[in-house]
Amino acid sequence: MSYRKINNKKGQMLIIEVIIFSIMILSTLLFITQLSPPPLSSTDISSNKLKILSDDTLRTIDSMPISDAYERYTSPIGQCIALNDRTTFSNYVEYTLLGNKYQGYNIYVGNGIEKRIWIDKTENFGKPYGEIARSQRLVVIYPETIDPDSWANQRIIQGYDGCVYNVIMEIW
Repeated sequence: MSYRKINNKKGQMLIIEVIIFSIMILSTLLFITQLSPPPLSSTDISSNKLKILSDDTLRTIDSMPISDAYERYTSPIGQCIALNDRTTFSNYVEYTLLGNKYQGYNIYVGNGIEKRIWIDKTENFGKPYGEIARSQRLVVIYPETIDPDSWANQRIIQGYDGCVYNVIMEIW
C-alpha cells in the first residue's frame, strides 16, 4: 500500500465521522423539540389565576345590591337561580370577567350531593381545555321564592326540599 492510499482512507473516515456526528446532533435536537411542551397561547393563564378570577366573580355578583322589588331574595345569585334567569346571570358573569383572559365558563347548581349544569357555555366557547378552575358559593333560596313557571313546575334539584344550594363556577 502506498502512502497516498492510506491518507485517502483517513480522510474518508473523517468525513464519515463528521456525517455520523451531524446526524446524531440533529436527531438529538429533533428528539428534544418533540418532548418539549407546546408553547402557551396568549390566552392561557394559570389555574391559580383562574381560581382567583372565578372566586372574585362569584363574590362580586353575590355582593351586588338587590332592588326593592326583589328584596325577598337573599342574594343576586339566589334571585337569578330562583327565577331561572340565566341571561341576567350570564350578563353579570361576563361583565365581571370583562377584560380578563379566559376561554369560557359553565355554571352548575347543586345541593352537595347532586349537581346539574345551569348555564352551559360550551356552545359559545367550545369544550373546556387547558387549565380548569372551579369555585363555589353557597346561597340560600327559600322554596317559596322559587318561580315554578320558570322551572317548568320542577325543583331546581329533583327531590331536594332544602334551601341551601351550592353554585359552582367552572372556568377555563
